[in-house]
Amino acid sequence: MNFSQKNILEFIIVITILILSNTISSFIFYRIDLTAEKRFSLSVTTKELVEKLDDHLYIKVYLDDTNLPVDFKRLSNETQLMLNELNVYSKNFHYEFINPLKGKNEEEQNAIYLQLTEKGILPTSIEVKNSNVISERLIFPGAIISYKGKEIAVNLLKNSTGISQSTALNNSVEELEYTFANAIKKIQQTKKPTIAFLEGNGMLEEIYVKDISTSLSEYYNVQRFNLKEFEADSNQIFSINNQLKRIEKNDLIIIAKPTTSFTNLDKFLIDQFIMNGGKSLWFVDGSFIEMDSLAKNNEANAIPSKSLNIDDLLFKYGIRLRNNLIKDISCAPILVPGSYSNGNIQWKLDNWFYMPLLNSIKKHPITNNTNPIKGEFVSSIDTIRTSKSKKTILLQTSPYSKLLNTPKLVTLNELSTEPKEEEYNQKHIPCAVLIEGKFESIFKNRLKPKEDNLKIKNEINHNKLIFISDGDIIKNQVHNLEVIPLGIDKWTYSRTRHQYGNKEFILNCIDYLMDESELINARNKNIELRMLDLKKIKEQSVFWKTLNTILPILIVILFGVIQFKIKKIRYGK
Repeated sequence: MNFSQKNILEFIIVITILILSNTISSFIFYRIDLTAEKRFSLSVTTKELVEKLDDHLYIKVYLDDTNLPVDFKRLSNETQLMLNELNVYSKNFHYEFINPLKGKNEEEQNAIYLQLTEKGILPTSIEVKNSNVISERLIFPGAIISYKGKEIAVNLLKNSTGISQSTALNNSVEELEYTFANAIKKIQQTKKPTIAFLEGNGMLEEIYVKDISTSLSEYYNVQRFNLKEFEADSNQIFSINNQLKRIEKNDLIIIAKPTTSFTNLDKFLIDQFIMNGGKSLWFVDGSFIEMDSLAKNNEANAIPSKSLNIDDLLFKYGIRLRNNLIKDISCAPILVPGSYSNGNIQWKLDNWFYMPLLNSIKKHPITNNTNPIKGEFVSSIDTIRTSKSKKTILLQTSPYSKLLNTPKLVTLNELSTEPKEEEYNQKHIPCAVLIEGKFESIFKNRLKPKEDNLKIKNEINHNKLIFISDGDIIKNQVHNLEVIPLGIDKWTYSRTRHQYGNKEFILNCIDYLMDESELINARNKNIELRMLDLKKIKEQSVFWKTLNTILPILIVILFGVIQFKIKKIRYGK
């Protein structure tokens, strides 16, 4: 076989291999993610959500703008990459990037601003440089998802207090999969689960949970359920059995800041709801004291909440609520009188150590990338170690906190006392805990309510419960009968512009408790922000520029020399 025939044979073999590879790959679908943090790897749950789309789903992303700052361009590019990944798993998945303001005059732009804001997409301000002139303008880093006549607004930018814009945008990139998958899941829902705020034990009135209720009502049926109000059954009989059936129609119950004692029957209804698979979210004070009373009288007594009569119930589930108060150097400010000027009080901000800013030191999908959560007269929690359930601390104080036993007189005069750091030496005091696993009924070996045909369940192999030792974390403020969004302090917001993470934390808690598919675990994706070392750039820029210019030329020359030598050896014979 001469040289020409050999080359032709090699060429035919290569072409044959390529054709076979393409034919096989058209029948076998696979993708390889070579990134260190697996940024292009979707969870199984996300893939299944997209695969089961039985109608066309359209996504409009409002980030098609050539004049975006670098960080926002990265968000736009990463969003497109994520949507490309999702698009692979369904022919019904469609998306486009648009600039809603392109070619519009000022009046039309203002109308679009209003329309997008009403749909739920939050604007953000960016700086734009044109011909050495820096100006500010609004953009809408979000998307609208449409499916079967329904629409959902998705905000892609996850702003957080106290972090840089680069970090906030990196957090937004980390959550892209969960953001889109969660929205797709909710827009596919045909039946809304039911959430009930319990009543009957001095819980928060409806107006004080109005903001969180409104947010929840988009994806859940939200109602009130009074433990003490019985309804007659079909035989006109008021029975415990019928009350159990009524409460078990709910998927999740919220116990928001109870202030009066629970009877054994109240506890029985809650206990059996949990034993039958119902999820529960608790916001309970360890000590009773109100900021309103303190503001009016300059002082107030904090008293233990033992009168609630739920210590035995909580202990059975693995929780011990302490009757104390937490003071934390990392805290929210309050507005207090300062100096007088022209007969008017000049108000000032002062740190109020009884309002700790709570965070999680461990990465968990409920708390990942959330703003600090503002507490108010928070107590500590002890967890009881058992082999039957897993306990995860969701919220903790800073490393600079301390505990005060109650009863105790709390006075605003404490503001004038400088904290002694050596006294604030208790670290990461738990204030919220997630319990998952096996639960046993408190009534397993106790006297039960007497009623014919009363079905009692003594245990459940797996359930979930979240307990938070502060009733005010879920409470929105009210001003002149107007509901203030949860996470905003009406007294300090105009000065601080801080929006605390209370609402997002609660929504994440509920999503986690209600999500059997574990989709929320996608919030744990971690994409490392690889920042350039500005010092090294300054010191070594000339070296690297020279190397990047000369090295490719040297490689080409070296390759040419090697090729020449090979041909000389091959054909010289």
